[in-house]
Amino acid sequence: MKEIYNSICTNLPQVQKLTSKREQAIDKFLKEFTKEQFEQICQIANITDFLVGKNDNGWKADFDFLMRVDKATNVLEGKYGNNPKGRNE
Repeated sequence: MKEIYNSICTNLPQVQKLTSKREQAIDKFLKEFTKEQFEQICQIANITDFLVGKNDNGWKADFDFLMRVDKATNVLEGKYGNNPKGRNE
């Protein structure tokens, strides 16, 4: 999961270490989503303006944010502004 995130989410902060808290979050995440869905979530997040810091306060999504089932669902559903699903990259 760390490798998937770091290779796809080049516009977001990179993961340096998988802590025990992150490992627990990954286990919980994988009960709801597949690794393929995580790749899709990362691809969407990496090109969504709001999530890459193009917002009023410069906040960026990160690994911990994307590991939250509710936030990951929102990313898949295009709830963070520009909807990148129709783009050809």
